[in-house]
Amino acid sequence: RPARGPAHAPEAVAALDRIADRLERLRYARGGSTGTGATAGDAALTEDGTACVTALEQGATPRVRRTAHWWPRSLLHPGTRSRPSRPSRTEPLGGGGVVEHVG
Repeated sequence: RPARGPAHAPEAVAALDRIADRLERLRYARGGSTGTGATAGDAALTEDGTACVTALEQGATPRVRRTAHWWPRSLLHPGTRSRPSRPSRTEPLGGGGVVEHVG
């Protein structure tokens, strides 16, 4: 088995932390306060993504890598990747504006 874990790929751990931090900032920060420019951040994000993918590939056996390449999960289980869409609510909520059911 190939060596795995954060001790074997600390640069990938740092890259994943930067990706998660950027995603959180994009999702939850106030508009215009993400802290990175679009072009400079995109190049860094691409490098971080490449580092993470490389570390994942190095931590897998050749058989697992071949299987993932030949038979991707999306091909075997097409419904597991997508979430069901929610119907848009056009009528007012029942019960005087109180949510009676969360679905």
